[in-house]
Amino acid sequence: MYPEAAMLEPDREPRVVDLKEFQVVGMARTYAAGGPNDVAKLWAEFWPRHEEIAEALPDTCFGVSIPCPRDGGPRHFEYVAAVEVRSAASVPDGMVARTIPAARYIVFTHVGPVAKIMETIEAVRSRWLPRTGHTPAGTPEFELYDERFNPVDGGEVDLYIPVK
Repeated sequence: MYPEAAMLEPDREPRVVDLKEFQVVGMARTYAAGGPNDVAKLWAEFWPRHEEIAEALPDTCFGVSIPCPRDGGPRHFEYVAAVEVRSAASVPDGMVARTIPAARYIVFTHVGPVAKIMETIEAVRSRWLPRTGHTPAGTPEFELYDERFNPVDGGEVDLYIPVK
């Protein structure tokens, strides 16, 4: 069962999926884990420019969190507001290309306001994963925004957590 988080769809069990490597292009910022961030501002900057991305695949966006190793300091991560691309050969100014490696993912569905998505992610990390014996892979995880997402009330967002 899901962790005790109100924002997880209660009648759905998480899925396990194996994905092949894929590429995304978007705008990125680095944040301290657990600290304040301006992810909403990043999306507001990215969205008006997303049509500049050549080779973009339609109908989905990705919020990718990439761990950034630091020696002795706080944990950091790079967040990329992005779209999947057929090829990252042409990247617009001010944007980055990132490769998401092939991995096995546990997929959870967050339901409700996107402002509460961190509560769902933390419930998965702190309660569900330890209780089930799954170990995070330490590779990029991502949010998948598709036709079920609504910017006004959130709707549904799939959370892909890579596991070993």
